[in-house]
Amino acid sequence: MIQPHLSDLLGMPLGAVLDRLTTLLQAQGNRLLASRPRSAPADFAALRVAFDTHSGGVEAALRNTLSECWPAIPISEKELDSGHQQVPEYADAYWVCDPLDGALQYLSGMPGWTITLCLVVDGQPALSVVHDPATGRTYRAVAGQGADCDGEPLRVNTRADLAQALICTAHPNWPGQERSDTADFLARFGHLLPQTFGLRLYGPTSLLLALVASGALDGYWECGQDYYDWLPGALLVTEAGGTVSALDGKPFGWGCRGIVAAGTGMHGPLASALMREAA
Repeated sequence: MIQPHLSDLLGMPLGAVLDRLTTLLQAQGNRLLASRPRSAPADFAALRVAFDTHSGGVEAALRNTLSECWPAIPISEKELDSGHQQVPEYADAYWVCDPLDGALQYLSGMPGWTITLCLVVDGQPALSVVHDPATGRTYRAVAGQGADCDGEPLRVNTRADLAQALICTAHPNWPGQERSDTADFLARFGHLLPQTFGLRLYGPTSLLLALVASGALDGYWECGQDYYDWLPGALLVTEAGGTVSALDGKPFGWGCRGIVAAGTGMHGPLASALMREAA
C-alpha cells in the first residue's frame, strides 16, 4: 500500500505533507504575483535574464524547504532537460520541481502559469501539487488516494463524443529546432481540429492536465518527450478517474513519446484520432 509507505518515507501524515507543500507553493505564487512583469522584455537575452531572476528565487525557496523538511530525499536537476528524463534519475525517491511552468505567459503579464512539485517513488509519481496563482487554486493528488482542488474531490467528466469535446494541446517548446516534433504536431493538429468542438493551444501543461482532472477540459495531448512536465498532471488525471497513455497508445511511462490524457470515455476516441493521423 502506497499510503503507509509514503507516510513513513516523509515522516509525517500525508495530510500534513500536502498542507505544508500547499502553503509553500501558495507563498511562492504570491511572491511571483507581486513581482509579475506587465509585458515581456523586447529581446530573448532580456527574457532569459527575467526568467532566471523570477524563477530562480522561487526555485531556491522550494529547494531550501524540501531539503530542510526531507534532507534524505534528493531533488532533480534535470527539469529543463528532456533528454535526461527518459529513465528515473534515482532508484528510490526524489522530487521534481518546476518553479514557473508557463514562463512566457508569466513574463508577458498573462495568466496561465503554475508552480509544481512531484514526488517520484520507485520510478512512479506518488504525490503531486500544482498551484495556479492567477486563480488561487491548488490541485493535489496522492497515488491510490484520489485528487482534490482546495479540498474538493476532482473527477474527470464523462463526455465521450469527440465532436462535443473541448481539447487542449501545446506545441513543441522549441519549434524552430525540433522540426520532426513540429511536423508531427502540425499533422495531428490539422487532422484533429475538424473532429472536435474546440481545439485550443494554451499552456502550461501542468495546468491543462489539472483542468482535465477537474472536468473543465475533455482531454489533453502533446508530442515530444517532456516527461517531467507531464508527471504532476498525469497523476492528477489518473487519480481523478481518467486515463493517461503515450501518444501511440502504449502505456504512459519512462521513454514514452507524447501524452494523451482524458476521461475514460473520451480517451479512446481521442487517442484513436491522433493515432490514425500518425499512421
